[in-house]
Order: sequence, then structure tokens, then C-alpha cells
Amino acid sequence: LWRTTGRGSLHPLDPRPVDGVPRKLRQTPNDFFRACGRVHAMAILHGCKLGRPLSRPFVRLLLNLKPKSLSELQAEFKHEAGDATDYRCREDFLQMPLEDLGLKGMLTFSNEKKEFLPGGAQIEVTDENKEEWLWHSLNYDLFESAEYAASWFRQGLIDVLGGQSKICPLLFLFAPEDLIDLWGSGAIGRQELTLWKSVSSTNPRIQQQANWFWQVLEEDFDDELRSKVLQFATGSSGIGRDGLSSFRLEPGDGGDGRLPTAMTCGNLLQLPRYSSRSVLKRQLQTAVESTGSFEML
Repeated sequence: LWRTTGRGSLHPLDPRPVDGVPRKLRQTPNDFFRACGRVHAMAILHGCKLGRPLSRPFVRLLLNLKPKSLSELQAEFKHEAGDATDYRCREDFLQMPLEDLGLKGMLTFSNEKKEFLPGGAQIEVTDENKEEWLWHSLNYDLFESAEYAASWFRQGLIDVLGGQSKICPLLFLFAPEDLIDLWGSGAIGRQELTLWKSVSSTNPRIQQQANWFWQVLEEDFDDELRSKVLQFATGSSGIGRDGLSSFRLEPGDGGDGRLPTAMTCGNLLQLPRYSSRSVLKRQLQTAVESTGSFEML
């Protein structure tokens, strides 16, 4: 019922119908989205962090904060795209002719789920109407297709937190970014990794190990494993809306037989003088996956 965006966030699939999903699940997706809402409500009450963040468009739907302009839609789409590429992300999409983009005669006012306009499957997208098409396309992908899931997810929140008529008063206390941070920004993509690295400092005595550390994070670990490293070193699995203020790499005791250690109060990770990148990768992964956590995954 969920897909992962290019940024690593969770965004609901349109449940009507989905090939490959068991028949029983297709018939009652509302129960599953409602259950997800209840889990997220319990996470608020108990101060738990959930492993992977919800997409910002979906959280905006929960708060009834849908974009009112095409520029807002494009900003949301670019935010969730992360490292993924999509021609709708291109800043020059509205300026360049469709022929130059290689899209002339390729698009209509429909997708595999819906016609954006009556008879949209037969209406070709042209340079004259592509702005209208872009609005419909982005709005469906980010918001309209998720409205069903959002309505039942919100009901699950109300079941636990209170409210009525599909309104949960507690939600009005938060901005979308606040809720995302509250539930846990548990995935560290390349963009977040760049921000993390930009505020780091390294003791020159372990410069080689530090170089291997960043290489392992960038090339070997996925988003969730990076978030576990950040959790291990700082106590938080996400960068957060205000960013990470500092991060230090310092020498640790011993060599290949020792695991890294951390001081979360100072955002400090201590790396032993490992003899190779492969040893560092193995010991770092062992350390972060062996540490107990109250975070819900």
C-alpha cells in the first residue's frame, strides 16, 4: 500500500485496484491505512520515532494543506524526488517546446488510473496546454491519489487522539515539517548525507579512517543504515528541520578488533585505527545494528 519516493519517504499508493496485491487486501485497504494512523498516533503519545518518514505531500493532506499553485506543486514534487530524475522536475519544462524535450505526441490528459479531463485519453498534450496538464499530473501523483489513504489514516489518528467529523484538533498544532520530525525522519539520502558531512570535523590522526567512513556511508550503506549510524552517533535518526549543528570524528581505542564508540551528547563518533575500508564497514555495521533502541522501525 506504500511506495518509497526518491527522497526515501513513504507515500501511499492509490488502492483502486493494484495488480499483484492479494484480493482480500484490495477489498479493505481502509482497515490498513486506519491501522497505520493508529500506530502513528501511539508514536506521538509514547514519544517513539518511526523508521521511515511519511512524504511531505501526504502529511499536508492530513492537515488539509493542499497546494494552491503550480509552483507549490512543483516544489513539493522536487522535494520528494530526491536524486530521482523526472522531466516534470525540469525548470525549463514549461519554457522548452515538447519537441525539443522529446515528448511531442507522447502525452495525453490521462494516466493508467484516471483521465484528468473528460475524454482525456484522446486529448494530446501540446505546448499550449502543457501547463494545465502539468498541474493535473502532479496534483494526481502527489495529492489526489493519496486522498483515500489520508482520510482513513486521519481516522486512525482520531481513534487514538480524539476528534470528530474527520477532524483531529491535535493536528492543527503542527506544521507538516513538525509532524514529519515528530514521527521521525528515519532515512538519510544523499542530500541529507551532504548536509551531515558539511558540518563535520575530523581529528587529523584518523583522516584515512574518516575518508573510508564517508565512502562507506555514501557507496555501501543504504538510507536506513545511514540513519542507524546517525542514531548511534548523535541519538537522532534524522537531520531534522533545523539541520545538524556539528559532528566530530575522533580516534578510538584499539584497532581492527574494536567497535566504534559514540558520545551522543557531543555528536561524536570514535573510530579505532582500522587497517582497511572493509574492516571499518564491517565493524561500523556491527556496532549500529547491535545497539538497542527505543525507535520503532
